[in-house]
Amino acid sequence: LTAQKLFRENSYEKTTVDDIANHTGISKGSVYLEFKTKEDIFYCILESYFKSQIEKFAQVVEQAKPPYLNVLKDFLINDVMNTFDLMGDIYQNCEALIYTNEKVKNKLMPLFNAWSDLCFCFLEKAKSNGEIDPNIDCKQLTRAMDIASIGFYTPNNYYSYYTSETSSSQKLCEIRNTLKKDVSFYLGIIISGLKVN
Repeated sequence: LTAQKLFRENSYEKTTVDDIANHTGISKGSVYLEFKTKEDIFYCILESYFKSQIEKFAQVVEQAKPPYLNVLKDFLINDVMNTFDLMGDIYQNCEALIYTNEKVKNKLMPLFNAWSDLCFCFLEKAKSNGEIDPNIDCKQLTRAMDIASIGFYTPNNYYSYYTSETSSSQKLCEIRNTLKKDVSFYLGIIISGLKVN
């Protein structure tokens, strides 16, 4: 927690192992007994955060009751909004790099795959429940949903309507409301297209 706080306040680059040791009241050597490098500390924080998100998703998948598509939609909307609330409008916290840094994404790829597997399970449940056209390939659908929805997990590498940099006249709460409306609209279209008439 100390390292996470320092990374957020001072940035990863400016935080040293000495800073982490001093703020936790232990020696630098003790830090190195647990972690080989500052980067190891950084990835431990990111993995811990991402794993907690996956655990929440797994719990929702396990406890979900039909209609599954509605539960999936609500979960994904809430996850996007929780991520926005965590990041705020500054994005200095290290968790933002999960969505913006290719090296971090590659390192955490097994966790991204675990997330996709849970989405696939949800879609399979919906298909088994007759909510999805039986001809739809749920693996392909999972990939498509992953690729398309990543743009809502701010910050976005390429552009974002959801920052004060591009929406300078809007307050953070207005940007948040716009994001929630947009992701709800988008997922509503996707879910509508899957439903069996």
